[in-house]
Amino acid sequence: MAFFVAALPGILCSIAAVSLIHEPKRGASEVHDVGATTREGSPIKLALSIPSMWPIVASGVFHNFNMYAIGSFIAPLLMRYHKLDIAEACYYSMVVYGLSGIPGLIFGGLLADLLTRRWPSGRMILAGVMFFLAAPLTYLAIDAGPGNPMGFAIPMALGLAAMYVYYSTTYSTIQDLVEPSLRGTAMATYFCAMYLVPVLNLILTFCMCAAARSVPRDIEKLRTWMRDVAAHTPAATE
Repeated sequence: MAFFVAALPGILCSIAAVSLIHEPKRGASEVHDVGATTREGSPIKLALSIPSMWPIVASGVFHNFNMYAIGSFIAPLLMRYHKLDIAEACYYSMVVYGLSGIPGLIFGGLLADLLTRRWPSGRMILAGVMFFLAAPLTYLAIDAGPGNPMGFAIPMALGLAAMYVYYSTTYSTIQDLVEPSLRGTAMATYFCAMYLVPVLNLILTFCMCAAARSVPRDIEKLRTWMRDVAAHTPAATE
C-alpha cells in the first residue's frame, strides 16, 4: 500500500521534472567552460588517478555501512530494548532516520558552499567535523538505558543529521575533482567500491584458514591448563 500511495506524487514529480527542468549546457557553470571536452585515456583510470578520490571512495564504504546498519536496526532495537510496539518503533524510526536527514542535507549543503568559497577543502573539513560530533551523539543514543526511547531517539537523530551532511559535501566534492563530462563516471567509480565485498571475502578466506591452523593447538593448550588446574584444586574435583 505504501508503494501505491507514493506512486502518484512520484509520477507527478517525474512529469514536472521532464517538462519544467531543462538540462543546461554541460560545463556552462564552470570557471573555465570546456564543454564536453575530456582528457585522453580511460575514464575510470582518470578518476582513480586523482589522489583525493581514494579516501573519498573509502569513506563511502565505511559511511554507508554505518547508515545501512542503523537503518536496519533502529526499529528492532526500539522494540526489543526500549519495549515499544511495532507501530511506535516505526514512528520513531521515521523521525530519527528519515526526517533527521532533511536539515543535515539542506543546511549541510548551504554551509559547505559557504566554507568552500573560502577554503577549497571546506566541504571535507565540514564532513570531518560532523562525523566528530556524530561520534559522541550516537554513543549516547546507544548507551541509553532500557525503556528510554527518547534518550535514544534525540541524540541519535542529532547524530544522524550530522552524518547526513556527508552526502551534501562528498558528492559535490567528487564533481569538483573532475571535468564535467567525467562526472558520471566519477560517481559510478565511487559507488563501485561495493565490489570490494568479493575481495574482502577472499581476505576472510585466508583469515579463516590461518585460524584453522592454530585453533587446535590453542584449544589443546587451554585444555592442558584446565586439566592441570583441576588436578591440583581439590574443590574442582568434588
